[in-house]
Amino acid sequence: MDSAVATRAIARDRQPDAAGVRGAGDRAGDPRWLVPAALVFLLLGVAVRLVRYLACFPLTGDECFLAVNLLDRDASDLLRPLEYHQVCPALFLWIELGVVRLLGFSELSLRLFPCLASIASVCLFRWLAGRFLRGTALVLAVAVFAVSYYPIRYVAEVKPYGCDLAVSLVLTGLALHWWRDRARTRWLWALVVAAPIGLAMSYPAAFLVGSIGVMIGFGLAVDLRCRQGFRRGFARVWLPAAVYVAVSIATGITVYALFARAQHDDALCSPIGAYWASCFPPLGRPGELVRWLVATHTGHMFAYPAGGGRGGSVLSFVLFFGGVTVLIRRGLTAPLAFLGLPFVLTFSAAALHLYPYGGSTRLAMHLAPAICALTGLGAASLLERAGTRLRCVGTGAVCASLAALGVAVIVLDLVHPYKTEHDRRTRDFARWFWTAQANHGEVACAWTDLREGFFPRRYSWRSMAQYLCNQRIYSARHRNGGGPPRWAAISAEHPLRCVVFSLPGRERDERAFDEWLRRMRANYRWVGFEKHEFHETGERPETHPERIEVYEFIPARRTLGDPPRSEKSR
Repeated sequence: MDSAVATRAIARDRQPDAAGVRGAGDRAGDPRWLVPAALVFLLLGVAVRLVRYLACFPLTGDECFLAVNLLDRDASDLLRPLEYHQVCPALFLWIELGVVRLLGFSELSLRLFPCLASIASVCLFRWLAGRFLRGTALVLAVAVFAVSYYPIRYVAEVKPYGCDLAVSLVLTGLALHWWRDRARTRWLWALVVAAPIGLAMSYPAAFLVGSIGVMIGFGLAVDLRCRQGFRRGFARVWLPAAVYVAVSIATGITVYALFARAQHDDALCSPIGAYWASCFPPLGRPGELVRWLVATHTGHMFAYPAGGGRGGSVLSFVLFFGGVTVLIRRGLTAPLAFLGLPFVLTFSAAALHLYPYGGSTRLAMHLAPAICALTGLGAASLLERAGTRLRCVGTGAVCASLAALGVAVIVLDLVHPYKTEHDRRTRDFARWFWTAQANHGEVACAWTDLREGFFPRRYSWRSMAQYLCNQRIYSARHRNGGGPPRWAAISAEHPLRCVVFSLPGRERDERAFDEWLRRMRANYRWVGFEKHEFHETGERPETHPERIEVYEFIPARRTLGDPPRSEKSR
């Protein structure tokens, strides 16, 4: 490219219309309702997220695996490997810890920050898509993003995936603004601030930060070759560019050394490592690699607005590929590069077994903006091939279908405000025992209150984490610092009801349990027993139910006022 051609390319890049894709529904024959349609879908996206948050779903096992780390740890403890082999950025955990310390440990407080990030993502996506989409393409892209299941799901989960999405939108949006006018440095300085925050808050942000670094280098090289750089302030652009690279590298190394490496190594040694194995490309086996690529790009990774594994998202991928083709055909390589490079870097990390690629939508939320934007563009391009009348009818039908999907999600969340029956039952037990039964007796837990060793904290199944989190939420005594039960208050009218959590046939030390029960019966009279069993979704009733046993005691003599002690503690 000679200097004259490069100069014309840069000038074309800066024209207002060149930053957007025209022709994909952006013409005189467009229906008038297209103008406010993007705003309507934006409001629908916010509404469906607020409804899901306020529906206050019971905590799922996956959420509790992470939330249990907020029960007793302080900020420095969160830098150590997490319980249940969780992988989560420290800044996200610190924000969560700050919220629960300020507002208390509850479903709504735990999900407050993910909810705010998810609602912000809807607005950020509209802002980002408006940088290079117009007309029908913009409306369909916003609609797909607003009603897609997975971005909605993570608004009400104590997980960093919604934050991954918000961070990717902020970084990509700032980068596209900078690219439109590379002589101005304010957007580049904004990236200098946003990049380290993003890296500390989201692990996949590394792929966005790296992609932006590549594009910054490319943009500076093009400007320099045009020999227009110094006259347009080219020299002063180098300072924020160099600071961006230095700060990003320093933050990335710090994040990796302080906590990411330990979490990564801990996860690979757990069942999570086996789960991730299917998300790494089999580079040494070409035939299997082709099948893996097809399955990955037509599976959960591309489930927007809906889809699934085993080819369930093939339509989304076809439309996405159509959107890529449109950008290439119209010479809009800059938006394509900003959206496409994170795919390349994520795949490269998967090839090195550093980060999964595909396999799960939640692990690829940082790619959702590109998938939704290009899927909307591909759908608009397909509709454009029809005649004017058919195009208008088709566009209306697609928009109506997407709107109906969003409304259906709202209705379903109101009618069915829980993910699984198992989650609902475990929360119902916690409400009944720690709140209602506390009014009729002294309630205690064999592990958290009596510190009995037969009740191990780190079980490999989810209800253990759910039990501990729900206990903290619904037990006033545990919310207020824990404290011991009021032993002196135990009487025939105010019995002691003690919970023992177990999985029959596994984990519990039956000898230690029998010794505890012997000691209790030496000082108390055992007058009641209840058994509550919880089956995971899809399990057969006869397979290892998770069990909560409730033992009821009253004093053996009137003068008893102290807790029973083991021989060792005496």
